[in-house]
Amino acid sequence: MPDHLAIDQSSDYLNLTGILNSSFNREGFNVVNANWARNQLKRPKKKTNYQEIALEVFHVLERSSSVDPSLNTIKRYKLVKLAINAGIPSLSINKGIDECVKQGALVVLPKNMIAISTSRNPPLVEAFEGEEWTPPIIYYFEFNYIYRDSFTCGRTIKEFYASLNDMSDGSQLASIKFEQPALSSMCKQEIINKCVSKLMDKNHHDFKFQKNKSYVDITSITVLGKSGKDCRGKGAAALANDFSNSILKLYNVVDRDNLDIFLKEHKNSMTGLFEESDYIEAGKLAGAEGVIFVSATCVNKHTEIDVSLSDTKTGSIQWSIHSENLDPHEIADRFIESVIED
Repeated sequence: MPDHLAIDQSSDYLNLTGILNSSFNREGFNVVNANWARNQLKRPKKKTNYQEIALEVFHVLERSSSVDPSLNTIKRYKLVKLAINAGIPSLSINKGIDECVKQGALVVLPKNMIAISTSRNPPLVEAFEGEEWTPPIIYYFEFNYIYRDSFTCGRTIKEFYASLNDMSDGSQLASIKFEQPALSSMCKQEIINKCVSKLMDKNHHDFKFQKNKSYVDITSITVLGKSGKDCRGKGAAALANDFSNSILKLYNVVDRDNLDIFLKEHKNSMTGLFEESDYIEAGKLAGAEGVIFVSATCVNKHTEIDVSLSDTKTGSIQWSIHSENLDPHEIADRFIESVIED
C-alpha cells in the first residue's frame, strides 16, 4: 500500500473522479490531489547552517583588516557590504554576524560597531547533519473513457482505460481496459467498483506460511530485525517492532532490555559479527523460548518480508513466512488467522 494515491481532481463529464475517490478510499488508499503529490516528491531544500556563514563572515573581516587595519572596527552595515562582495548570500549575513557575536568571535561596540575579539579565534562549526529525506511512495491513477446513453443507467461508460503508475519514476504498475460488450449491462458505479477491484488484484500481494511438522509449542518469544529495508526505506528493526506489537495475543514478548544486556555482554566477550545462533543463545539466556527474525528486501519496487521463528532449545525453525507487499501488521493478522485455522 503506497503512502498516497494521486488522482487528478479536475472535473470530468460523468463525475467519475468523485466515484473513484470514494472507491479507492474504501479500499484503504489515502487519495490526494496529483498536484499536491508532485510537490511532496520534491526534495526539501537544505537548511542553512548559520555557523558556516559565521565562519565565512569572520574570515572576510579578518582578511580585510589585515590589509586595512582601520577595519579592525567596522560599522555593521559596512561588514554586511564586505560579506556581500565576497559572495556570501545577503539574507544570511546578519544571522552569521549574530552567530559570531554569540560565540565571542566578534564583539559589538557602541554605535553599532563590530570588531574582531582580542582572542581572534574563529567561530566553531559543529557537524551539521540534515534529516535524511526519504521520498513518500505515491501511486498515480490515470484514466480515460468514452461515454454512452443507456435506457437503464442514463449516461454511463462505453469504454474505460486506466493505469496505475509509480509517481517517482513513471513506471507502470498495472493497467486495465474495459470495452463493450463487457460493459453493456453495467452502470458507471458498478464499472468503477469493478475497475478498482481488478486493479487491486493486479497489485500483487502474497503470503506463504509454513509450519514445522515437528512443531513445538512456544509461548515466550523475542523479536529481532535481521537485515534489510522495505521499499519505503523502513529498516528491519522497525518492521520487527511493528510485527511484535501485533502478535501479543499469541505470545508473551520478552522485554527487549533483558536481551540487549545479554547481547552486550556477549559482544564484549567475542570479536567479529553476530551470527543467528548467537542471537538464539542470547534469547535463551533472556528467558525466551523462541526468537523471531524479520528481514526485508525491495525487489522491483515490491516489498518482500520474511519472518521465521527459531526454537532457542534446539535452534530449529518452527515456522516461516514469506510475504510480498504486505506490512508487518497485515502479516501478523494473516499469521494469526493461519495459526487459528491450523
